[in-house]
Amino acid sequence: MLEDVLYEVLPVIGFALSASSILILVVMRKAAGAFRFTLWFASIDLCTGLATVYAGFYGIVATVYGTTGEVRI
Repeated sequence: MLEDVLYEVLPVIGFALSASSILILVVMRKAAGAFRFTLWFASIDLCTGLATVYAGFYGIVATVYGTTGEVRI
């Protein structure tokens, strides 16, 4: 039950992370000096956002088709 909600929320969170990271990368693309490090963090956040979107959609597909790999004893 909780994992179903989590899989539905993950793509939304991943999209928000990716969109905000792209915005930071566009705004700060010509940054110089002390704010140059923000490009590094924004690119890492972009990778994290894309991975979160992938994990969310994989969870949705796994939940729909029933290949969640549940441990059955």
